Amino acid sequence: MTTKPLTFPDKHVDEVVIFMQHRHWSVIFGRMARWIFFMALPIVVIVVLIASGRVASFTVDSAGGAALVLGASIFMLLMLLLAYQDWLDYYLDMLILSNERVIQIEQVGMFKRTVSQLSLDKVQDVTVETKGMLSSFFGFGTITIESAGEMENFIVHNVPHVEQMQSQILMYAKQAPRTGIERKPQPGTPSVPPSPTGRP
Repeated sequence: MTTKPLTFPDKHVDEVVIFMQHRHWSVIFGRMARWIFFMALPIVVIVVLIASGRVASFTVDSAGGAALVLGASIFMLLMLLLAYQDWLDYYLDMLILSNERVIQIEQVGMFKRTVSQLSLDKVQDVTVETKGMLSSFFGFGTITIESAGEMENFIVHNVPHVEQMQSQILMYAKQAPRTGIERKPQPGTPSVPPSPTGRP
């Protein structure tokens, strides 16, 4: 069975992808738990009010019942939309390491995406930071890549297997030729990652 090579938009012709990594699953787990709670809240409130006798049982055929169901449905639909936005933000956020550079793709809302990259020949040092019991237990944290010259440090939060990522980035940075030659994109790949919504 042949494994399909990893690729991404604007990949260079002879560039080899080492890994493509999402943020740690705890990021999306916490957000989804919050939206599930909010979506269940109207149902729980209605059941509690009816069980306590504070409101009478209603039917959808009545004006009050129809209004309550409609309001709860709109509220739950809004929560579902916000949950989808959080999932999209998590799914499209990506840390990529190739044999040439480190790339961070960060989705901002539904219609905006930022892409940052740092050539491996500019990497000076890579440090990791884990805060709290949860991040230490599951092995995720923040990677800070110190770059040469006047470039800002490259910071990525909530990276899983953070120490392994640190080791791989340092290893490939040491192997990178210090040439600074600009590489040509692979033919047929767009220079800007496509928007998931189909809008530019």
